[in-house]
Parts: sequence; structure tokens; C-alpha cells
Amino acid sequence: QQQQQQQRAPPEGASFNLMQVLPILFFFLITFANFGSENTSATLYTLARDPKHPYKKETAARGVAYFVGESFERKYQGKDEQLEELEAGVEVEVLRNLNAKCEVETKHGRQMAKVAKTAGDAKALHKAMQPGPNCEKLAKIFPEQI
Repeated sequence: QQQQQQQRAPPEGASFNLMQVLPILFFFLITFANFGSENTSATLYTLARDPKHPYKKETAARGVAYFVGESFERKYQGKDEQLEELEAGVEVEVLRNLNAKCEVETKHGRQMAKVAKTAGDAKALHKAMQPGPNCEKLAKIFPEQI
């Protein structure tokens, strides 16, 4: 019986199952499905001017600056709802960036405040307690977040 089971079972490493390769094929299909597509928001705007995005725009709701390419106006002309969605995405991206940077500034300020307290340096303590530039920008653009 044992000999029959060994004869039926394929040698180790010799079996090639489509189910083992399917996840890899699926991954490549998804990865390259949007390759070359210019309809993604990442290619439509940037938060900093670059050669492909030289034109400055501001979101209607908060006045957040973003930069677009030449084809932007054509793509969004008369598409107010889609433009609102894109601008909401711009604002979410800026909010996340400012939150992260403000958090770093706040942690740094706390560390500097501890050092200043230990040293008894009132001037340095006052400076350490001041919000950083990204925290100020966050408070200005998104006051409800503070």
C-alpha cells in the first residue's frame, strides 16, 4: 500500500499548480492595468509646481494651492461635481501632510521645552512653546482641526 501511495504522489517540487501562480498573475494584471493612464488624480495635480504642472489653482472651499497641467481645464470644464471631488482630495492630502508635519514640530517643541525647563532658560522655553510653521498653517487652513 505504501508503495502505491508513493507512486501516485508526484515527486516533491515537481507539481506545478495554476492556483499557486494565479495570485502572482493577478497582482501583475492589477499593477499594469492603469499603466499609462492619465486619469489618475496623481497625474492631474501636484502640491508643488513642477514642469508638468506649471499652473496654479486654489480649491474653492479653503483656498488650498495646487498645480495642474495644460489639459486640466479641458478635462474639468463644465464638470463641477468632479472638480469638487478632486479639490476635496487635494484638501485631504494637504490636511494629512500638515497634520504629520505639525505632529513632528509639536514633539520637537516638547523636547525643547523639557531641555529649557531643566536649564532654567525662560526665553528658550517660550520659544519652544510656540507653534511651528506647519501647525500655524494647519490652524489657518483647517481651524476645526486644532
